Amino acid sequence: QHQCDDDFIQNAKKLMELTPGVPLGFYECPDPYRRVLSPRILHWAAKTGRFIFFKDTCSDLTLITQKLYQINFPNTPLRLYNANVETLLPSCISGAAGFSGISANFFPWIHVYLIQSVYSQQWSTDSQLQSKVKEVQNFLSVAESVLADGYPTCVKYYLNQFYNSRFPLGTRKNRAYKLNEIQKIKLKALYEMQCELCKRVGIKSVPLYISINASM
Repeated sequence: QHQCDDDFIQNAKKLMELTPGVPLGFYECPDPYRRVLSPRILHWAAKTGRFIFFKDTCSDLTLITQKLYQINFPNTPLRLYNANVETLLPSCISGAAGFSGISANFFPWIHVYLIQSVYSQQWSTDSQLQSKVKEVQNFLSVAESVLADGYPTCVKYYLNQFYNSRFPLGTRKNRAYKLNEIQKIKLKALYEMQCELCKRVGIKSVPLYISINASM
């Protein structure tokens, strides 16, 4: 948790030696503690050619931009995926490869629309597209507080209720947790809002049917 960058890099080198030829990745896991990687560590990782995935959870657009700058050179497979949806649009404009956060479990087609739009040929000149993407970003930013309340039980309930999935609502962390009526009302309202958004912007949702017995 409190290792300096040099010690972290040395330990990462040992991991590389123990896993020859295996592509590696980083996740700034926020629990049980969060170790935010510095731009210097990411620059080193990008130069090795062994790291391909980095899930950023710092929720700091300035720091995200600095990290993207440090891995932005030819022939590196390392890509940054932002876990903070509130900064998704500006991070993608700065070079983030995509999104890796909880709201993608609810309506991934919305995130796909945003990211593909930013990387499309018409993005820089199409003001109508930019306006639509900004509306999508606003929706995602406001929705996050509802989605985070009771996660992951709430996403199982959401998919079961509105997409005919069959998830058991218990989780490894708390098998007895139950959503209250206010949480359910908010999730229904959110579902209706995202359907209206998709219709207005022109996003095609993907039919989902998932049946699973395992708990998240």
